[in-house]
Amino acid sequence: MSVRFFYKILFFFFFLVSSFCEEDQSLFFAFVKGDIASKTVAVRASTGAVAEKLSELSLDFCIQNAALLPNDRELSALAVASVLAVPKEKIPLFSDRFVSVFALFNDDTVRSSILERLSLSVFDPNVRQKTISLVGVCFDEDIFFGAKCLSVIKNSEGAKKFPDFCAELAENALFHVIDYVKEHENGVDSRAIALQLSSLSALSEAEWTRAADLVAMNFSLSVDELYRSILDDNQFAEVCALSSKIPSSKIALSLSDCLASFNSAKEKSDDSFLPSEQVLLAVINALGVLGDKAAFDNLLYATYLGYSEEVVASAREALSKLKW
Repeated sequence: MSVRFFYKILFFFFFLVSSFCEEDQSLFFAFVKGDIASKTVAVRASTGAVAEKLSELSLDFCIQNAALLPNDRELSALAVASVLAVPKEKIPLFSDRFVSVFALFNDDTVRSSILERLSLSVFDPNVRQKTISLVGVCFDEDIFFGAKCLSVIKNSEGAKKFPDFCAELAENALFHVIDYVKEHENGVDSRAIALQLSSLSALSEAEWTRAADLVAMNFSLSVDELYRSILDDNQFAEVCALSSKIPSSKIALSLSDCLASFNSAKEKSDDSFLPSEQVLLAVINALGVLGDKAAFDNLLYATYLGYSEEVVASAREALSKLKW
């Protein structure tokens, strides 16, 4: 412990201890005099104003000693206890300390607890941006830990009240999962596909047009995933339906280009490239939902290629929905 930090503790101690009851004073004594485990016990036992002050001291202690005690379980436990002890209404004031601890501790539990606590205060724009940035760090380091952190935040009380915040997180997640799929041509973990679909679902629910270019890119990737048997027909149909709920000419163009390739395969009787009827209908129906006139030629051509009656009827219905 540095001399500077020691005197800081003493300053807080003498300034604060006289204003608290005997029981609260004992917590300050235990924190100042105790080892790391004793400090953790004191922080966990604290409440209210005492918890705020002890959290401040203990977080500073963790920041001060993280480099000296890397991967130390007791120090990590103190960090978690300190994060959890901060009163909810004080979280914005502690957000800078949370970010520092997050950067210094490569510990999943510490980082998850920080994100969970920050997510309770996303009404604060500063906290919201810090949370999004930290989730991005998680995804950069490991896509599956990023997915775990995203799940923690999405289920929090604060996030549920701010759908735009969830959409920003989903956009971040989809960006990273697209990169992951591109980099793993020889095998894609099923958890990545689940993340891909859940992220797209969140963007679709929010009609997050800011991510339209990314969603169009994801659709093009999904076509490739379909032919590599990474996505099955049901999953691809889900991608089509979710993508169609985000109004965008680029998404419509991606879907129309996909239909054009299917039409070409049908014209050439290339069964190796011709998809199932479920997939074909999913693309056509999505184009109808989007209603972009850029799909006119490919939808019209689909009515003349000898597809099944259901496909032809769906193509005609989609044509009737185009906006001129």
